[in-house]
Amino acid sequence: MRKQLVVFGSFLFLFMVSCSAPVDEPVDEESFTPDTVVVDTAESENSLPETDPAVGETDDTDLFAPEEDALPDEGEVVEDGPMLDDAVTFDEDDIFVPDSDATSTCWEPEVLIAIDRTLSMRTAVDGVTKWDMARQAIAAIGEKFASGIYFGLEFFPKTVEGCYTIAEIEAGSKVNNVQCLEGEVVVPPAYDNGELINSTMESAKLCRSSPIKSALLSARDFFVAHPPSPAERKQFVILLTDGKETCEKATLSCGAQELLAAGVKTYVVGFGGAVNPDYLNHLVCAGGTAPDPNACLTGTSGCTEAYLGIDPLYFTAEDGDQLLLQLDEIAAKLAECQS
Repeated sequence: MRKQLVVFGSFLFLFMVSCSAPVDEPVDEESFTPDTVVVDTAESENSLPETDPAVGETDDTDLFAPEEDALPDEGEVVEDGPMLDDAVTFDEDDIFVPDSDATSTCWEPEVLIAIDRTLSMRTAVDGVTKWDMARQAIAAIGEKFASGIYFGLEFFPKTVEGCYTIAEIEAGSKVNNVQCLEGEVVVPPAYDNGELINSTMESAKLCRSSPIKSALLSARDFFVAHPPSPAERKQFVILLTDGKETCEKATLSCGAQELLAAGVKTYVVGFGGAVNPDYLNHLVCAGGTAPDPNACLTGTSGCTEAYLGIDPLYFTAEDGDQLLLQLDEIAAKLAECQS
């Protein structure tokens, strides 16, 4: 009897197990809903957004998908974007093209200082001759802009027999050189030329006559024979005079215009009250540096001139301090490639 009960109990157990086993049935994928997955909040707290009670549970298939309306159609202009000031369309060819101005190079300009060395430059102001005032001012800007400008020096007229130093003139030598000769480039423009220019002026001789136009043409010939390298480097003349043209008055401005045609602009500094304002204004207009181009016109010579009787278009100086300020202003403009 006991054995029969054991057999019956085993049969009953097998029957119950077979009844509780799941039945394999086909699954309807469209109606299938997965069981809720329990996520460890410690791991998911920083990666999944919190559920907004007003919205309900978040569909994790949409966690990082933007709304369809938030994406612009292809070619559509994006307006009022958070990172754009104006409506912008992008051309892939322009994305990495820099502004041309940002890549331009400011080469050190070549500047030839053409100085009038007539007898009037030995006139003294407060015990210092105008020649020494000019030498000191030129030396100062040469030192200040040594790495920013290639300075050179031209004397006019050129040195010939009959020209003498100030010391020789004071000792009794009589200046009697041939007049109306061309200018002479005594120090070609180069890097850090200040000391050489200063020593050249210290030993310079003074002459008679002021051939301003011839000096400008000599400068033109020099620059034509010595073109800039690289070609983008600009060239200028700063004409410094304390007197009047004594040789070719009628066509004075044509010298500056021929220089300009060679790519060289001319700045003018009138040193003292003995200059002719109209003539120097003509040079500024013809040389391409007039602060007001409306002050210029085509003159009777056929070259550009200034209207007569107007205020100075050139730089003016009465003493060494003013001369230094004017030369410094011109040099700063040229060193920063503003002309």
